This record gives sequence, structure tokens and C-alpha cells, in this order.
Amino acid sequence: MLQRELVNAAKAESRDLLIALHGLGDSMEGYRFLPQVLRIPRLNVLLVNAPDAYYGGFSWYDFAGDPGPGVERSYRALELLLEDCETDVQCHAAFPQIRQDWQNVLAQLGREPARTQYSPPDKSAPVTVEIQRDVFAEKVRTMMYGEDKARRIPFMVHRAATGDFAPFLQEAIKPSIPDFIADGMYLSVTCAEDVPFIDQAEAAKLNAGNPFGNYRVFQQTRACGLWPRGYVPPEFQGPVSSLVPVLIFSGFLDPVTPPERGEEVAKYLPNSRHVIIPHGGHGVEGLTSVDCVDRLIMEFLHSGDVKSLDTSCMETMRPPPFATK
Repeated sequence: MLQRELVNAAKAESRDLLIALHGLGDSMEGYRFLPQVLRIPRLNVLLVNAPDAYYGGFSWYDFAGDPGPGVERSYRALELLLEDCETDVQCHAAFPQIRQDWQNVLAQLGREPARTQYSPPDKSAPVTVEIQRDVFAEKVRTMMYGEDKARRIPFMVHRAATGDFAPFLQEAIKPSIPDFIADGMYLSVTCAEDVPFIDQAEAAKLNAGNPFGNYRVFQQTRACGLWPRGYVPPEFQGPVSSLVPVLIFSGFLDPVTPPERGEEVAKYLPNSRHVIIPHGGHGVEGLTSVDCVDRLIMEFLHSGDVKSLDTSCMETMRPPPFATK
């Protein structure tokens, strides 16, 4: 049985239900206020944690004992990004050999870490920074979560392939998702619910030919070896099924929970509708017309009907142009 919590509606006897599916690394605390903020007194909210660990992210119904699908997600997202650059006139003109650039920088860093000068934004004295291959690849992976950062990856990779890591450092040292997560809470959750289900030998085998390597698995496992671990019952990973209406969103470019994961969720929710954001990542950062998602959510919450939603506004959610300088 999945970890879950029901926030009861203010209106007694209401049967209207919103199911909030979210990652294991997220706290439920931020969702408990939804009925009050949305001002829908008839709304019950069921909070449900995702069951599947994915080396720094969390997803639905790829059970953690099989790391293969998770490895493939990041590679798929990178391939789509490079293909997009190759078909974009300006990006291709600026970086005509972007795949070779990516391979070259990984090979260079694999032979020897790069050492470069970094000037902090506070104008303090420059410092020498060492950039290792696996750290570089992991930072690129996390940048693919949102299109605001993803569209700068070809530029950073191209410059890094020439030995200039300044653009990469400028992005990598900025605050990012991990900076806003409490490390103790994150380890308490993932070390109990995720890492114990990873087959280490299988993960290493699957990651051997992956550009992101086995760095994330190794570091996560190492950290959990130093952290107290709670107990997770065997039924924890069971799927959730329901007849209530559910609206499911997926980002086509998501490196963590791509559309096929949404389709898997929908199999257990027969009255659901799966909406794919064509240029969406793990979120909608950097896209235009992001209010489209908000409007659809509010319309669904007020009507309780997913079938009649007009999702044509998804086509107006466009990514920013690729950075070329």
C-alpha cells in the first residue's frame, strides 16, 4: 500500500476528490492547504507518494528494483534535446557538431578533470575549480528538468568542448532544485523507500554504456550507508487504482517522469485523462503561456470532468530559443 493522506473537505459528505501524485522526496506539508487556497469547500484531497526511486528523481510504476527504465529516461531526454538543436536553424548553425562536442567533452574530462578559474558574483577573488566528468554529466542531467536551463545546454557543451567551462560554471553554481531540499529529510525518505530496492550490480551494468554513468547511484547509495534507515512494508510499492476523475500531466521532454509513466498511471485510473505538454520538462519553467496548465487544473477542479477539457492551449506553450552566446 502506498503512503497516503486524506485532507477532508470543509463541506461534509462531499465526494469530490482531487488525487495529488507526487515524488517520494517531496513533503506532504505543502499540499495540505490546497482546499483552503483553492476555495473549494467541497474538495477532498488525497495525497499519494510516488513509489519508484530514480537516482535523484521520483516516478510512478517503474519499480525501484529495475533501474533500467530510469537510466533510459535521462538518455532519451538528452537525445531529444540534441535532435531539437540539430533541427533548429540557429542552434545548428552555431553548433553544427553538437553530438561530437558532447562526446568530446566527456572523453576529455574522463581522461583528466578540467581546472578553470571561476569569478564569484560577489566580486571576491577568483578561485580555481576542478570539474570532474561525472559531476559535469550529472549537472547537465539536472539542467534538463526545465526548458529555461535545458536550452542553454548546447551552448555550454560546445564551449566546454573547446576548454571554456565558464558558461557551465555560471549555470552549475546557481541555486537549483537540490539547493531547496532539506538534505536530512531527503535522505530519511530515499534511504528507506528507494535505495534498498536498487540492484547495485544491475544498475552498474545498465549504466556502463550510458553517458551519465553510475555516479548518481553510487553517491546516493554511499550517502545512505551513513544515514539511519526506516522500515518500509512490502506492500508499499503497490499501484493505486480508483474510479474518480483524475487529470494527469506529463512533459514530453521530462528526463525523470516522461509520458509513458503517465500512461502507466492512467491504466489504473479508468476515469483519467493524460495531457502531454509538448515542450514540457519535469516542470514548465521557461515555457510561454504556462497559465494554460493552471486554467485546466482550475476548470477540472470546478467541473470534476476531465473528458470535456479543451487542451488546445498546450500548443501555445513554447520553449525559449536556444542560447547561442
